[in-house]
Amino acid sequence: MRSGRLSILTSLSLLLCIGTAVMWIRSEYVSESLGWKAPYSQPPTVWKMRAIGSEKGEVTLFWIDEDCPPLLASERAAWLRSNAHMRLLPVGWQYHRPVYFPSATNDLAGFGFLHDRGGNGQRFSGARMYSTHNERNIVAVPYWFLAALSSVEPVYWVLTRMRARKREMANRDGFCSACGYDLRATPERCPECGTEAKPLAHRG
Repeated sequence: MRSGRLSILTSLSLLLCIGTAVMWIRSEYVSESLGWKAPYSQPPTVWKMRAIGSEKGEVTLFWIDEDCPPLLASERAAWLRSNAHMRLLPVGWQYHRPVYFPSATNDLAGFGFLHDRGGNGQRFSGARMYSTHNERNIVAVPYWFLAALSSVEPVYWVLTRMRARKREMANRDGFCSACGYDLRATPERCPECGTEAKPLAHRG
């Protein structure tokens, strides 16, 4: 039962590693993102967006929350236009090429992080000034890191199988008990690791 679970885990890790490698190569040629925009709250002046992007060897997570005081019906169009590339996106799931949100700053070996809070006064009509508030987060993770992480289990499985194979060989007559080296040419001592050879078993 244990080996069955290990086999499933290894298979899933291997598939994840292959998928990551494919997306890594794709990201060098295609900039794309998948995002979800929440419906506007009531009153319709609060919006949220969550998205994941892939480009230039990186996976980028993006989320933003913004709000401002209630708007008059006559001011809503001006509010939408003031940040049109985000606010005018349709509600729900959406796929974009290229990535439509900014990249993370302070990039180090593919890792990046950006967190900021902002607010400014905006006038959406001739008579009233509004104070808007937003919080934005962007996290970038390189594909090489994800590929390395997902390859740990498959590599461990391969090394375990190699060690098991060596033990199987070591239990056979004529092979070194320590490293599994073939001792038919040097039956007294292993030339590979120096271990003294065990005597051959008598077969009836």
